[in-house]
Amino acid sequence: MPDAGRAGATQPAYRLRTIARGRYDRSLRALAAQLRAVRKGAVLRPMPEMNTPWHPWSGLANRNAPADYAKAWARVRRALRAGPGGRRVKLLWSPYARSIPNSGANAIRAYFPGAQQVDLVGASGYNFGARPPLLWSEPGAVFGGAYAAIQALAPKPFWLAETGSGAAGGDKPGWIRTLATLRSTSMPQLAGVLWYDVRDRYGDFRLRGRPVTDAFRALLKGACR
Repeated sequence: MPDAGRAGATQPAYRLRTIARGRYDRSLRALAAQLRAVRKGAVLRPMPEMNTPWHPWSGLANRNAPADYAKAWARVRRALRAGPGGRRVKLLWSPYARSIPNSGANAIRAYFPGAQQVDLVGASGYNFGARPPLLWSEPGAVFGGAYAAIQALAPKPFWLAETGSGAAGGDKPGWIRTLATLRSTSMPQLAGVLWYDVRDRYGDFRLRGRPVTDAFRALLKGACR
């Protein structure tokens, strides 16, 4: 995150055009040097969820345009590759699973920088539970559309780049067990899952309680075969 996770989309210092002009090249090269120490290589997810309104690199915020995103991404990749150890860093391109707003101008494909520019692909998405006006959503409903759209752009290893499930109105252990079936049933390119183990104002996604932790252990066991 170029803004180090600060809140708010209107941060002129982190506009896409500013990133594309190379303002952060030096810090990206320094980051590549730090990541060089990761023994098996590192995965970096720069500027995620760009098809939402809540980041300064979002395509429809902060005087950006979706077309600016590909240019900024290419600059980030070039700067990382130029630094020592940069070749060992894999870049994960990951929009939000559902574009907000859901319009043609803000579609996932509008932000794709090209298959040669990405090493891994993915999406973030959550089951917030039955919390009106939201409904309980199974993993396939959360990620199925994004998976199909992204694999059509680049059939590369796919990550659930951020995910989690609340418990309100449904079966959280069952949700996790369903997550474990995705690679064999509907997402053959599924390669990684990052669980958001946090309680925040959007829900309690923590892995707490024996049924939940047993389901997650089974997920890990299957993934590590």
